[in-house]
Amino acid sequence: MRISALALAATAAFLSLAPAASAQQSCGALGGTPDVTGICRIHEVGAGYERTAAFPVDYPDQQAVADFLAQDRDGFVSWVDKFGRGRVYEETVTPTMYRSARTQSLVLRIVDPTGLAHEGHPDIRYRTFTYGAGGPITIDTLFGPGSDSAAILTPVVQHALKARNAALIEPDRGSYRNFAIADEAVTFFFGESQLVGNGGPLTVAVPVGELGGRLQG
Repeated sequence: MRISALALAATAAFLSLAPAASAQQSCGALGGTPDVTGICRIHEVGAGYERTAAFPVDYPDQQAVADFLAQDRDGFVSWVDKFGRGRVYEETVTPTMYRSARTQSLVLRIVDPTGLAHEGHPDIRYRTFTYGAGGPITIDTLFGPGSDSAAILTPVVQHALKARNAALIEPDRGSYRNFAIADEAVTFFFGESQLVGNGGPLTVAVPVGELGGRLQG
């Protein structure tokens, strides 16, 4: 069967537009509007709260990001409804992108005022997403099969934190779930609730060379 060059061009154009359309839908479903720089901007004001969030519409795994932001928003609003103390609670979600030759990482920095222990001092935490040629990359797939990520990372990360008068409360695999990959290093992000000593938040950039070639791929 012969396919005309025009038909091929039309198909290619459709496929190139499909991810952009999906991103636009994710942004709109969250009540946001994409700006000229490709950032979805979300601003919501309700009874006792104000929430500002943003994320890049070109990140490959839009659904994962949208699902997290929707869940985070619902948890924030629910807490304010139940425990708010007659003032306006403000949450912000700010994105930063990291890139390597084969990966993209999205880091969301969340300033979270919920929790009675955080009255007057919001908690700062992170949520990251990393995507490579084979799909999403998590702490379970960052290293080769059978690797113990906590055993690999804890000595170098705790050493770096000690130099800043801090330490991880529980240095298990879950402690390292928030990371971003660049060509020179893998950066790990730790929220205030994960640390003792210097309350953070803190980041630790582990040079790729210190990981002994154990990064997957």
